[in-house]
Amino acid sequence: MRFAKVCRLWRDVSLLPSLWTKADLNYVKEKHRSDLRIHWLILNRLVECQDLNMGEKETN
Repeated sequence: MRFAKVCRLWRDVSLLPSLWTKADLNYVKEKHRSDLRIHWLILNRLVECQDLNMGEKETN
């Protein structure tokens, strides 16, 4: 997601759903992992995603 901030061309390319066939949300900070944000991501960026890793919470 950060590379979308480099320039307008990279932002436009980052918006292509075909690039988002695999996503790993383990690198997203916990404070940014709200249900609303994840829902938006799925509807707007991950419509063609085939492999989504949202991480696992450790339980003891």
